[in-house]
Amino acid sequence: MISSDLFSVALLLVLLLIATGVGIFSYYDGRQHPPPANYYSLVGKVAVVVAHLERDYKGHYCYHLKINGELWLANSAEHFSLGQSCLIRAVSEDSLSLRI
Repeated sequence: MISSDLFSVALLLVLLLIATGVGIFSYYDGRQHPPPANYYSLVGKVAVVVAHLERDYKGHYCYHLKINGELWLANSAEHFSLGQSCLIRAVSEDSLSLRI
């Protein structure tokens, strides 16, 4: 009985320690990458291509971009390589995606 209670307490303490560490990391990471003032403030920023997606119905290339620690969906008529930097040219209100 005592060993199972001790195990339960130890497990609870480990989970609490992990949750506290994740919370502290999230807090400080969020302070390093504050959210943009608004959606349109991303125009003119430099992003990095982190993933290629399938082309859309218009034949544009689709990507996942990383901007200030956030992932965004973007499309472009130009082809970009993984890790390549690109400039955000416009935002699309209907699909909440970016044009590069």
